[in-house]
Amino acid sequence: MSSAPNSAAVDDHDEKIGPGRIAAAVVFAVLAIAFVVAAVIYATTPAHSLPGFMGYARTHAIHRLYAVGTGLIAVAFTVAAWFALRYRSLALEEDEAAKAAQPAAQAALSPEADSLTDVRPVDTAQS
Repeated sequence: MSSAPNSAAVDDHDEKIGPGRIAAAVVFAVLAIAFVVAAVIYATTPAHSLPGFMGYARTHAIHRLYAVGTGLIAVAFTVAAWFALRYRSLALEEDEAAKAAQPAAQAALSPEADSLTDVRPVDTAQS
């Protein structure tokens, strides 16, 4: 059996992604990468050797809690970037379902459909 997807089913879920959503996804992705880099720096560099913009400490310990926190923020920005590109709102789904049902409703209201459904009662009473 072939496991190739039906091309009609694939085309149903294609949507135009607006430039605002693409820009938001790029911003979220850049922030996610920056926070991943910061998490790696916090996890691998002793506190006294951190760059000045990341804080200063007079200890040789590694900021594990900072590393975990920045890693979680990186995950949050990654999820936000994914949602910016892939999430489809319920309103959009309902709108597409209504558009798909519209031709069927119009066909049901056409004159040909009226002639097919025109049923006259049968007189079953005997005289």
